Amino acid sequence: MISVAAEQTSYIPNSDDENAQSLADYILSDPLHAGKNIPGASFRQTLEAFALEFTRMEEKHQELADEMDPQRTIELISEWEKIVSIPDQCFPVTSGLTVEARRKQVVAKLALMNATTKQDFIDVAAFFGVSVQITNALDKPSLGLTGTEGLMTMVVTFNIVATPSTFPLTFPIAFGFDEQTNQIQCLFQKMAPMYIDILYEFL
Repeated sequence: MISVAAEQTSYIPNSDDENAQSLADYILSDPLHAGKNIPGASFRQTLEAFALEFTRMEEKHQELADEMDPQRTIELISEWEKIVSIPDQCFPVTSGLTVEARRKQVVAKLALMNATTKQDFIDVAAFFGVSVQITNALDKPSLGLTGTEGLMTMVVTFNIVATPSTFPLTFPIAFGFDEQTNQIQCLFQKMAPMYIDILYEFL
């Protein structure tokens, strides 16, 4: 299954005192270092000062971990889009979109890299909230495709009602279907091996 996290990881850092004590625990317990556990002692105050930086470092480390995850990134969303070549034919627009929508596009493109099975196609469609069925043309005699042609043709059935186009001109991008359906068709064309033809049906 493909999914996108709604927000960044809920992270609860150690308190400054916990980090100070963690540092103290690594120091020898002898008369020379006795001040490590005494509140107000100079040595303890030094450890507490270091602890402030440890806390900040932990927070930045978690921020970086989130940014390295395309499902959670915020600041590096543009970099993730560059990695997967967005904008492209399937996702031509990024400006004006929410961060969550942009994450979704990135994750969808990443999913294409490992898509090999019928279930992968079903999962990609479900990711966009659309239910599809994947069958072989040989299993649909009404199409009239037989032999190698039928074997090499995949039939994608969208379980939605399509509205016929009334646009007077012919364009490369089909009009009359919602944006998600067009995106799914575009993605499926990229997912399918070059020797596979795709036919689309709408219920």
